Amino acid sequence: MSVGQGWNSWVSFKENSGAYSAADPGGARSGYARVVDGVQLVVDENFYIAPGFGGINIRGKYPGRRMVDLTLPVETNYEGGWLYLLKHFFGGYAYTPNNPVATVNTHIFTDVPALPTGLFIELSAGDIPANQVFLISGCKVNTMELSLDQDSLLAASFGIIARDVTPGTARIAAPTYPTDKHIKSVHYNPSYAASLCTVAGSTIATLQSFKITGNNDLQRRFNLGRYTNEPVRQDPLTLEIEAVADFEDLTHYNKFLANTTGSFEIDLTGDIITGATRNLFQLLATSSLIEAAPVNLQSRGPITVPFKATIIGASSPVLNTKIYNQQATL
Repeated sequence: MSVGQGWNSWVSFKENSGAYSAADPGGARSGYARVVDGVQLVVDENFYIAPGFGGINIRGKYPGRRMVDLTLPVETNYEGGWLYLLKHFFGGYAYTPNNPVATVNTHIFTDVPALPTGLFIELSAGDIPANQVFLISGCKVNTMELSLDQDSLLAASFGIIARDVTPGTARIAAPTYPTDKHIKSVHYNPSYAASLCTVAGSTIATLQSFKITGNNDLQRRFNLGRYTNEPVRQDPLTLEIEAVADFEDLTHYNKFLANTTGSFEIDLTGDIITGATRNLFQLLATSSLIEAAPVNLQSRGPITVPFKATIIGASSPVLNTKIYNQQATL
């Protein structure tokens, strides 16, 4: 089963307060986000058959393990409900009010071994049909993809493993969103920190695009039953970077050949909040390794390098995602 979307589609989030559960936590939703093209909700019933001995017919077919997967691309903003997806992908979250200055708050997401017990997600198919929703329980965020190209907004998509889904006909409440503070390609800001973009410890002067993908590698666990127990990691968290840059010099290529590690950083700064402090979306890792750096030579125009790198580290956390905004704690 695949679910499309109508006009004004949205998603809301409510965190499980205790153990992994299929129940709706109830009450007001914690946050809302607009969804964009590409939402897909897939339910696999894993049917099995009762063979017809002595005949050619199948006597019965029965539903087995229910597997629910949600691909959820959302609109990004320096504030808003989509930050719950970051929190549940990484697992670690710290909030500091009035930091770095008064009226500005800092949110830091870090990878930790134990993920939160899960989310309850309400997915609206939009205005067509009116108020139709899908209530998705026991949600664990398995994968994340963040990407940015020239003349675009930061794109974000999350892969979610869920326990169950129930169609509904009445939304809990009308969605509410923060003021639009989109994270844009024009928000690349080399003056915020030491560089516009750093990979393997050295600055990339001309970055054309980047994509960072993460995978928690969660595995469902079934107890001879219909629904999964809480999914858990079966392999280490992987965080990989793909980017296209102009070939300015041999700095990064030499680091690739020498297997040299170094820091990774991308800073996206938005409008001024107060004084000289702006909205910030920062990805920062202490160690990254370039794994591939093919050089594209052509007769005219700049030489480009579509390189790949991996964020590495001996222990968590290996990647800090920092946000400055005026939103209260999640």
